[in-house]
Amino acid sequence: MFFYGKKSREIKGKKITDLQCNRCKHFNFTPIGKLNYIHLYWVPSFISSKQLSLSCNNCQLELTEAQIPKDRVKYIRADVFKLHKTLPMYLGSVILSLIIFAGVYVVDQKNKREAYLLNNPEVNDVYIANFTKLFDHVKTRYGALKIKQIDQESITFYVSQDSFDKTSKVTKEYNSGKLDNPEYFSDTLYESNQQKLLNLKQTDVIKSIKRKKPSN
Repeated sequence: MFFYGKKSREIKGKKITDLQCNRCKHFNFTPIGKLNYIHLYWVPSFISSKQLSLSCNNCQLELTEAQIPKDRVKYIRADVFKLHKTLPMYLGSVILSLIIFAGVYVVDQKNKREAYLLNNPEVNDVYIANFTKLFDHVKTRYGALKIKQIDQESITFYVSQDSFDKTSKVTKEYNSGKLDNPEYFSDTLYESNQQKLLNLKQTDVIKSIKRKKPSN
């Protein structure tokens, strides 16, 4: 669930002692900046607006930005909304950007590795595939194909007995080592060739390809 909302916080600037209060005639104002921001999961992510006001430290008279002398607004805003005060309000955006970048990088590396595996097949490589696109009378979609034999013109696969509604469940079976057991696979064999396998990957019938690292 993507959780976000709006909040605000106040920051203060240096006291102003050369501007007279119209009510009490004192020269003592505190600049107050109100930062309205968007948060993602309670982490400040983006400033939507900045509001400036002055508060008299003697009589508490509040001056809005429109009531502050125009020649002073620019300098007061620059003091109140300094970079080190406002930059943390973009933390969520930075984190989100890093997450997106990391996700894109991981997917790109996965695609490159699988492209290599597809073009350089080896016995015992495992292909997680949509069985409903490969076989008739399959009730659930995803299962495992494991390379049994590679010939010059064809590649022969063992076919898993079970299929699942999610690829993650097949991956879990693979990670648990169940696919190392010959009894995990049925007597059915699936024969294909490299070009057809490339087409199946491009059309998303083959969801992922796995190869175990050689043991030392």
